[in-house]
Amino acid sequence: MPSATPAAELEPTDSPSLAALLPRWSGAPGVRVRPVFFVPADAEPPAPRLETLFAAHLALAQDHFRTMLGATFVLAEGGIPVVVRGASGAAAYESAPPDSPEDRAHRITRELLEWSGHDRYSSPDLFVVLYLSAGRPIAGGGRTFNGAPGLGGGYVELDHRSLATDRPYPFQSTLVHEIGHALGLTHVDCHGRDMQRDGSIMSYDRTHHSSRLQRSATPGGLAASEHALLALAPGALPGIGPPERAVDAERVARCVFPPMHASIGPFRALTGVGYALRFDGTPVHGPEASLFTRAAAVENCDWNRRVHRGVAVACSYNGAPLP
Repeated sequence: MPSATPAAELEPTDSPSLAALLPRWSGAPGVRVRPVFFVPADAEPPAPRLETLFAAHLALAQDHFRTMLGATFVLAEGGIPVVVRGASGAAAYESAPPDSPEDRAHRITRELLEWSGHDRYSSPDLFVVLYLSAGRPIAGGGRTFNGAPGLGGGYVELDHRSLATDRPYPFQSTLVHEIGHALGLTHVDCHGRDMQRDGSIMSYDRTHHSSRLQRSATPGGLAASEHALLALAPGALPGIGPPERAVDAERVARCVFPPMHASIGPFRALTGVGYALRFDGTPVHGPEASLFTRAAAVENCDWNRRVHRGVAVACSYNGAPLP
């Protein structure tokens, strides 16, 4: 078991070269949460009253993060949602298997990036999408575009029916949980904690459940390990400081999401940024390796050294050789 390390000593998951590509690191106010009603081509638009309710929930979620961290996200356009009409009917968004390159999350993310005029690297937006469909309710979900906290925007999707009914899930507490994912936080079991009984918003503890615009009496917070992850990206949540308590740096560094698939936009090969893998001196890594965290790079390098014993395997991270 590694010794506990203060959060301030954790190695950031990005580098100056990569950070320069991202607008939030060049004067932008931080994560810009943009609420969207996403309407498939064959679905009905939302009732106007839902726009006000959506905005109220986002303001409440914004306050929840401020209470937990002393820092929070910015709401685009004052939190007023936009309606975006999809290019396809509901069947096209709902037919692909989850977590595939053409699933609903990837298809909608691709369309929203095109709609906003950005790509996966330049987008300052964390899209919170209420998906409108008359079919089966969809599960909530959240992802970052580029993986680790602070390396770009993100995507949250929720069923629009839960906004007014709290079904199939309590909207407010689910919204906060999924925004946590889109900021780069994984579930608490990654940190070795109980998913069903934990004080973090990143658990499934039912005592956190909200009722309409009323928070639970125990709405959930963030553990030091989760605070430490978000503190690695101060440009994402301006004003955030390190947690008060020391954390297990090695475990924290492993609890990050991988990037979304290249179907939302191609990866860029960035010389000297992220992970590089060479066999007998020849580069064999793909452009997505620029978005690897150091922990992911070490894990992949160790695997390749075990498997390719007849090959000279050389690995580096941000230009420095890995041991």
